Amino acid sequence: MGTSDAPGGGCSTGIGLWHLRWMHGCLRVPGPPNLGLSTQFLHVPQSSSVRHAAHALHGCVLDDGFARGAGGADGPLAPIFVVNIQMPLTAPPTFGEMPDGPCASTVMYFGCTAAAQQEAKGDNPSAAIALMREYCAKAPKPGESRKGNECCYTFKVIAKLENIDTLPLPASLKRFNGKPALINKSGLLHAGEGYLEMDVGIDKFTFLAKRGLYSVLDSLKTFDIHAGFVLQGNSDAELPEQIIGSARFPCVDYNVTHGMF
Repeated sequence: MGTSDAPGGGCSTGIGLWHLRWMHGCLRVPGPPNLGLSTQFLHVPQSSSVRHAAHALHGCVLDDGFARGAGGADGPLAPIFVVNIQMPLTAPPTFGEMPDGPCASTVMYFGCTAAAQQEAKGDNPSAAIALMREYCAKAPKPGESRKGNECCYTFKVIAKLENIDTLPLPASLKRFNGKPALINKSGLLHAGEGYLEMDVGIDKFTFLAKRGLYSVLDSLKTFDIHAGFVLQGNSDAELPEQIIGSARFPCVDYNVTHGMF
């Protein structure tokens, strides 16, 4: 696993079906094959809208050579899988929905590996590959979107603070470290030509979750965050689950504008 730190930025890693290839505000670092993704990071600073939906469509131009270079462009799996974590930068209201306001996105681009595509073409893929193959087959058509709770499998985010023992966080937050978060109503799966994108809107989280995250917003630049993304298996035949892709990004400062590396 390769890592590289950058002040106010982060690093990329790969341990799943896809490789993490790049992220705005982070340094590009080669990583070993995942369940099948190569990765890139993109940290998008403040905007006037709470949601950056379909970032891959509106925020940047995807290069099909990104997945093709890893040999994973041709097959039943999405050549590129984008995860877009959308963070509101204002305090959540006690009641009602989050109003429109400034936010930031952390966008991760994962390129499918040749090994994952090859296995997905076979008759007896592993449970995790079979899950992703069905997820891609039942995804929206290009140009369309679907809520997370309307997808055939539940998308999960597992975030772990690697330096949690050094952080002055309340026990109410520490107990969630490394625990999976189910992305249902807060998720929006968007399909484009040659990619799928899961937008995770923190503005759609429960009030307590939003309040907890907002309370540590200024401290995020001291966090060493390691995140993994999983599809939830619903039966014994769909287990064990496997990380689709992962990323590690320490010291992300939402108040600093970063370039894309």
